[in-house]
Amino acid sequence: MRYKKLFIAAAFALAALPAFADQANLDRAVKDALATYKSGGEQALATKADLCTTGVDFSGAASSPAREVEYCMALEAAGVVMLQHDGKLAQSDYFQPTDVMVRAKANLVRAHVIELPEQDNAYVIPRMKYVREQVLKRM
Repeated sequence: MRYKKLFIAAAFALAALPAFADQANLDRAVKDALATYKSGGEQALATKADLCTTGVDFSGAASSPAREVEYCMALEAAGVVMLQHDGKLAQSDYFQPTDVMVRAKANLVRAHVIELPEQDNAYVIPRMKYVREQVLKRM
């Protein structure tokens, strides 16, 4: 009986974990986005995000395409949150939420992270929520 309770507690603890495995990758993207935005503004962050998103190595020769795509998606999501926080989102050309999602989903499919449209929300929403929370904590 004691082991059964322990097993149930462990199962609940695992269920409470975020739906992503590499929190450090998201944290690194948030940190880089904040530093870039603070030092160079929206234009510097847009340049960094564009280079990131278009520079993913889908062959996997250098690193994991899935990790690269996740990082770039988080970098762009952090940009959206920062600009929204500062009241500048409406004037942004690069960081419109719909455009960010289109770029992210295209790369997620290309990196074989998601295969079906039904998988989009399960992958994207927890990461976007986490990025939003982290950015707002640090601003």
